[in-house]
Amino acid sequence: MEMELNFLSISDIDNKAKATIHLSGKLGFNTEAAEVMRLGEVACFKVALDGDIASYQHIFLKPFKTEEDNCVKLTKTSGYYSLPLTSVFNKLSINYTDYKVIFEIIAEKYNGEDIYKLKRRPKDIKRSISKVSKEEGEE
Repeated sequence: MEMELNFLSISDIDNKAKATIHLSGKLGFNTEAAEVMRLGEVACFKVALDGDIASYQHIFLKPFKTEEDNCVKLTKTSGYYSLPLTSVFNKLSINYTDYKVIFEIIAEKYNGEDIYKLKRRPKDIKRSISKVSKEEGEE
């Protein structure tokens, strides 16, 4: 009896779409995220939580092709996309200045429309002290 094998499509299960909070508080997207989210077609995003500020588990981004009220404008600098979400991350008490906070991006549907779930990696990475910070601290 011959065994039958079903090979998995690694591209379907290996999600490389990521976003990282920069020291400035901007949410920066990698090139895979730009492709998955079709960022070239997006003008802005509305931000949502799956609960209140004290109990949420995930942040959601709903894309819009034209600017809308209560929307955060997507920016592109040097070929990379970012969202200025400093006030949101501060409100959520996310410590992005001491830790590198990374989210996996998962495409979903909400009321039949595209929405993107930001799933925070379970462990934030401690940021190393920059050379500038060390020099400023020395006397």
